Amino acid sequence: MENRDKPIRVALSGCSCRSARPPPGRSGVTGRRYADRVSIRSDYPLTTAIASRLFAPGVVDSTSDELARRLVDDPALPDGTTVVSAAQRGGRGRLGRSWSAPDGTMLALSTLVDVGSIPASLLGWLPLLSGVAVADALEDVAPGIGARLKWPNDVLVSGGKIAGILCELREGSPLRAIVGIGINTGMTEDQRPVSTAGSLAMEGVDGVPDDRLASAVLARLGALVGDWRDAGGDPVGSGIAARVDSLCQTLGLRVRAELPSAELMGTALRIDGEGRLVIGVDGAAEQAVSAADITHLRAL
Repeated sequence: MENRDKPIRVALSGCSCRSARPPPGRSGVTGRRYADRVSIRSDYPLTTAIASRLFAPGVVDSTSDELARRLVDDPALPDGTTVVSAAQRGGRGRLGRSWSAPDGTMLALSTLVDVGSIPASLLGWLPLLSGVAVADALEDVAPGIGARLKWPNDVLVSGGKIAGILCELREGSPLRAIVGIGINTGMTEDQRPVSTAGSLAMEGVDGVPDDRLASAVLARLGALVGDWRDAGGDPVGSGIAARVDSLCQTLGLRVRAELPSAELMGTALRIDGEGRLVIGVDGAAEQAVSAADITHLRAL
């Protein structure tokens, strides 16, 4: 039988949604091998109650790669199937960059989201609404933490990056996305891979169980995705645009946007209807960018 779950080959105008290739590795059904150990799901009772199916490997290369391998072997995996781990060997972000943290100092979570009813032009809102879900979940476990969004796919606390999001589309019927989320939990200042990293621990928040945080993320994400689907992907009608605007720290700042073939300097003015960042470019017309490395420079 032909495997209908293939990587997407079409270009999308959304923010950080990108096509995904099946990751290397081996799974039991086809002779490939999954992550070395799968923990008992009782380690995550709250998350198990929310996820349609939960896989909790002890150590993975990447939770998104682990979920993609399982999806290749079982294209019928339901919406909400989730992989969660606190030890990732090959975590990655946009443009193939690595996402690293010492074992036990971060939470990695990847979940399957049905986006078959969403117009392709609106899929750029998925990483943004996922960022809102993470910010809300952080507020649930650490009230007053004040998480903000950095367009297109980062979550900041006190200016430091506490979480990153990577959305990868998987062709099939229905069209689905793997939403990968990494949150720094117990990382100390000395353990930061870069000076701009943040964590719950660096904000004085210790002892939040991974299960509590993962379940909060899934609950918040499920509610926002549900509203988005009910509105046919309309970011305004679903209320997503207003939530993103209220949390997006990028808006109103002087920014540098690094594109594959150019660099723009200007002011981040707004997020347009497709989730693109509109920049008032210095000495030029406004320009909407769908994917770029954004550096916050200073407030106006």
